[in-house]
Amino acid sequence: MVGLLGSAREAREAGRRELWRGNYADAPAVLARARVDGVVLCSSDINTPLLDKRQHPPSAEARARMLQPDDIADCAWLVATLPSRAVVEEISLSTR
Repeated sequence: MVGLLGSAREAREAGRRELWRGNYADAPAVLARARVDGVVLCSSDINTPLLDKRQHPPSAEARARMLQPDDIADCAWLVATLPSRAVVEEISLSTR
């Protein structure tokens, strides 16, 4: 089952990447003038209340090893506070 879930996650992330690239490629000058950037954030599981809705919710030990919401918030803050000369197109975040 893990392989199947991994394949679904990979497909979802590939779709996000292509959607971002397609949107950005269509209007780079407009986006640059508006100072709007897009970032694709690919991550492994994140410990959120949504996990409780799974058929088999992860254990407390498994949740402790997962990414935490603050990890994602820190990435978003990093991207948002970079100087305009820096562009982040994609972040791939996983646990050890």
